Amino acid sequence: MPRFALLPALALLAAACRPDAPPTEYLPAVPLLTAVPTGYRPVDQQDTLSSYWAPPEAYVHNEFAFTPAHLSQVVLRVQLVLASAARRAPLDTLTFHGAGSGYGRGREGLNWVFGLPPHSLTSALLGEQGEAVKVFSACTYPLVITEEAVNKAGQHYPRNRYTTDYPFCPVAVAHLGDSVAYVRAYLLQANRPRPDTLYAASRTGPALRLPHEADRLDTTRQVLLRFSLHQLRHSLNPAGY
Repeated sequence: MPRFALLPALALLAAACRPDAPPTEYLPAVPLLTAVPTGYRPVDQQDTLSSYWAPPEAYVHNEFAFTPAHLSQVVLRVQLVLASAARRAPLDTLTFHGAGSGYGRGREGLNWVFGLPPHSLTSALLGEQGEAVKVFSACTYPLVITEEAVNKAGQHYPRNRYTTDYPFCPVAVAHLGDSVAYVRAYLLQANRPRPDTLYAASRTGPALRLPHEADRLDTTRQVLLRFSLHQLRHSLNPAGY
C-alpha cells in the first residue's frame, strides 16, 4: 500500500506557494463565499498556543529552567463567516487594513502580525519498495501574536509570543480590540497538478522527475473569517517587575 513520507526537496523546480497576486492594502472586488468549495483547504480551526516567559535577569543563572509558573496559554479559534452575515450590522462597517500592517505595535497589549511569507512543506508518496513516486507541496501562512507589556518603571518590553499557521492567505484585517479580528482571505485549492518536478529524496540519492501536486492560491474569490482569542492562563509577574 502506498505511504507518505516527509522528505527534503533538494531540487524543487516549481514554487509551491507563489501567490498569483500579493495581498494589497485594499479589498479586491471579488465575491465572498458562503462555504468552502469541495477541493479547497478547510478554514475552520482551533489551536491552543503556548508561550514561556521569564524576566531577562533569570537567564543570568545557568541553572535556570522554565516551570509551569512561566507558562501562558491562549485558545485561538477561526470560523467562517457567511457572506450574508458580512453584509449586516455591525460587520458591514468594519474597517479593513492590509494584512501586513500589523495591529497593536507600540502599546501595551497584543500585536497580531498577518501578511508574513508563506511556508512550504514538501512530502512524497512512497511506492511498495519505499521509493518516492509522487511529490506533494502544501502551503501555509503564518500568524504571529506578540504581547507587549509595561513594567513598573514604565518601560515597554516583549513578553509572550504565540505562533501558528493556516492554509489560506490573509488579504486584509479588521480588529475589534486585542481578542477579535476579522480577516478577508484567499483560499487554497488542494493538490492541484503541476509540471513534473526534479526531486531528490536524500543528498546522496539520484534526482528523479516525478509527478507533482501542490496547493494553489485562488484569487478570484474570498472568505471572511473570524479570529477569536481566549486567554487560558498567564505567566506570573515576579515581585518588583
